[in-house]
Order: sequence, then C-alpha cells, then structure tokens
Amino acid sequence: DGQQHVTALNFDFFQQTLLASLDAVLSESVAKVHVAQAIKVNNPTSADVRKWQQQNGAQIMALMHALFVRLSAWKGVQKNKVARVYHPSRGHVGRYQTLGDTGGNGNSNPNADSSDGTQAPAGIAEQNDAASSPNPVDQDMFGLGESEDSVQNWCTLWMLSIKAFCRIAHDSRYSPVTGAAMECLERSLLCSDVPVPFASAWRDCYDQILFPIVSSKFKAAASSGQPPAEALCLHTLLILCKSFRNNLDVIIHLSELHMLWLRLLGLIEAFKQRIKAPKRDPVSQEIVEVLKEMLQVIHTDKLFQQVQQSSGQDMWNLTATVIDAFCPELKPELMPTEGGKVLTPTAIESESQATPPAVPPEQTQSAPPQSQEQVVDKESNSPVQ
Repeated sequence: DGQQHVTALNFDFFQQTLLASLDAVLSESVAKVHVAQAIKVNNPTSADVRKWQQQNGAQIMALMHALFVRLSAWKGVQKNKVARVYHPSRGHVGRYQTLGDTGGNGNSNPNADSSDGTQAPAGIAEQNDAASSPNPVDQDMFGLGESEDSVQNWCTLWMLSIKAFCRIAHDSRYSPVTGAAMECLERSLLCSDVPVPFASAWRDCYDQILFPIVSSKFKAAASSGQPPAEALCLHTLLILCKSFRNNLDVIIHLSELHMLWLRLLGLIEAFKQRIKAPKRDPVSQEIVEVLKEMLQVIHTDKLFQQVQQSSGQDMWNLTATVIDAFCPELKPELMPTEGGKVLTPTAIESESQATPPAVPPEQTQSAPPQSQEQVVDKESNSPVQ
C-alpha cells in the first residue's frame, strides 16, 4: 500500500527472518533442489549451486541493508542528525573495496575511479531508495518516542545490525556472501544512511562488537595460516579505523576515549608485520595514512587538547609510548616532529584547516545501550541472537 511497515516492534522479527532465509539459501541441500528445478537437471554442479547461492544471498543481504536503513526513520535520529564524512577507500585497495568499486559478482574493479566510492551495488541501491524515502507522515512512525529508553532501544537495534553484518562477513559458513556482507558493513559504518549522534553507542559498538570480532578472527586466521581470512580482517580494520576517524568529533567527550584508542592501537599492533614490511600492501598503507590523520587531530586540535587536559590523559604521548614498544621504526612516519611541533602530512594538510564542530557533552552522553547481553553473544554461532 506504499506505506513503510517496519517499526521498532517488528524490526527484530524481520531481521531474524532474513537471517533464517540466508541460512536456508546457503544450505547445500536446499540450494541443489532449487538449482535442479531452475536448470532442469537432476545433479547440478557445485559451480551452479554456488552461483545460485551467491546471487540469492546477495539479494538477502541487500534486503538486510534496506532494513538497516529503515532505522533512519526514527524521529530521534532526525532531530539529532549530524553530518557524517564518508571517505571512500582507494580504488586499488583489496578485494572487498568500496561499494562503488564492486560489481554485482562481489569482485572489485582495481581500475575503478574512487570518486564513485559512495555508490552501492544495484541491489543495495534499489532497496535503499525505498527504505530511505518514507512519506512525510511516516517520519514519526518508527514506533519509538524520544525518552532515554527509546534511545537505548534504537541503539540496540542499530548495534544488532552492525553485529550481523560483521559476523556474516567473517564466518566461513557464509563465504558465498562475504563480499556482500563486507559491503553492508562498510556502508553502515562509513556512509550517512543512518546517522548515529550518540557517543556511547559508538563506544559500545567498537568495544563490544568490532574490536572482539576482528581480534579473535585475526588470531584464528594467523594461527591456522589462512591468508584470505587474514586479509579480510585487515580490510575490516581499515573500515574500523576510518569509522573511528569520522566519529572523533562525536566520541571526543567520552571518558573511555583513551581506552578505546589503546584498543585500536592494539589491533594495529597485531598487524605490525604487514605494516613494517619494506613494501606495504595497499590496505596496510591506507591504515597508516588514516592513523596519521587521527594523530594529527589529536596533536593539533584545540578541543582535543582541552579534553586531554581535563581528563589527564595525554593521548599523543600515550601513542608514542605504545609505538615505541611494538614498532619504534614507524614513529618518525606516524608522529613526525620538528622542534617539538608536529609536521603536517601533505596528504591531509588541506583537511586540517577546518576542524569539524564537536558535539556538546550533553548530546554525546545520550543514553546508550548498556546491556552487553543484548548485543554480544560470544558463544553463539548465530550472527545475531
């Protein structure tokens, strides 16, 4: 009837239904039956089955992302909407590149122009058109008010979606849709489809979802000698670093900011062999560039200096100590100084002229989801419980 019917009350039901559909599509027995009916053969080849799984799995992931975009209909987000800066990954970085560099089959185009980095694949783009264009009356019909409980409930739904994308991308059982899941994860964290102006929501997303998944999956991949899985973790780390950089103006007032920063540096340390390599791979090089940008802000931004003085946490010297411990040869590159003053990297000199406005403490401290049990299920095999 042209109305948007997804609300906070049935959001989880729709997500669980899509996850169950994805499980069914990726079941080999189910896939064989459907492929056999489609091509009218009794014993379809494994290549035909996988192709069918990839195509239908990508469509389900597009629907999951459309469901995620529906979160933007909540009037609490519309009221507190903040600008988000999306810096697309460069066209030569990795297999699961930016959405604009990825074709319908999930393979990256190494020659794609990075200026198209904000475009989504056709499936996701089509679903987003419908999800992000509710009629005017529907803007206030997501089913949540503006109380602290409403903020917490909304943030929980947002975090469950992020968790689903991340765990599907890093679960070998979902390998046919790894590319589609990475696209959803990258777009949900770096694009402005669903603005998240709540500092504590980002804190819990990093602390409870992204940091643990990337850390555990990288350790497993490194110990078992799985280069593709390790490369996937590295690309997720790049998305995480970019998200952290893009949200510095939101999370700046968190009392736990220095702890989040240390955890991020700890993940980068886990990949130090790639970063220290004489000739870095493109993803590792971009991680270094993003880290340099964040250090530039930490060292030169006046508001950051005020926050550090009030909290007693000197993040610049803290970073210097950490880098000296695991990779001292990187210090001149990451933290160049001359006469006690930081040297502005040429690549970010123009960006450093304008510092994004910081969100006032009273806005960033809006009630977040506090229940870890609602968001993190470390023992569960399901992307979302």
